[in-house]
Amino acid sequence: MLTFELEQLEHKIKDTKIEEDKLHLIDFLNLPSKRLRPKLIFLILKMLNLEIKKEHINLAYAVEILHSATLIHDDIIDDASLRRGKITTVKEFGAKSAVLGGDYLLSVALFELSKLNNQKIIEIFSKNTQKMIESEITQLFERGKIPTLDEYLEKNINKTALLFLSGVQSALLISNYEEHKKEIEDFTLSFGLAFQILNDLKSNEDKENGIYTLKDILCKTNNISDCDIIVKDFVDELIKKTNKNLDFTDNVYKKELCEILYKL
Repeated sequence: MLTFELEQLEHKIKDTKIEEDKLHLIDFLNLPSKRLRPKLIFLILKMLNLEIKKEHINLAYAVEILHSATLIHDDIIDDASLRRGKITTVKEFGAKSAVLGGDYLLSVALFELSKLNNQKIIEIFSKNTQKMIESEITQLFERGKIPTLDEYLEKNINKTALLFLSGVQSALLISNYEEHKKEIEDFTLSFGLAFQILNDLKSNEDKENGIYTLKDILCKTNNISDCDIIVKDFVDELIKKTNKNLDFTDNVYKKELCEILYKL
């Protein structure tokens, strides 16, 4: 469904130029990945019957590079040993080198965004990246404390969903699209939130690091025997809400977007 667009993206990632790549960043960028953020951009554009331009490919590339930078920094904070089945940059080269590696990828992403020549796009990424980092700082200082449900949801919107939103908002700006903008933005935030909740539930490392998931929060106030059912009902309802936020009945690309969540 996205073969051509994803091939173009992969070629651009493989062609990333890094002088004296001592930290093996090119290898890191080319590790197997879902490319979920670029897929969301491309599928929404196709759903709206909008042309996918070269600028959209370059935007998707910048989003993926920015996401990769955050992963390197996350691994430093979590002292993680593996990422996508490979030893992490921090374990292979140490924290000081890993910080520089993540910073370097961030600079690559920012340069690519600047080439889009759109001040609004720069503002979107600057504002939302700031919120992402603020959320990570809050999470770091709140380790060991079980948050309220509202605190947990807000953290995941800021930490994860806003990068999804930045890509989609910027793609619509490139296309000068306004008609269903609010519905698409709501869908994107719900999509990013659902993704992070599902991702948290599959991870055992977060609790070891004092970071609690939806299951921990809901089990705190309900009988343990009922907890799995409560969590499943909550996630199912969130996915249904995500689908309802975007009413493109029988659109094949909308169906693919929904399938992505169910397959996580």
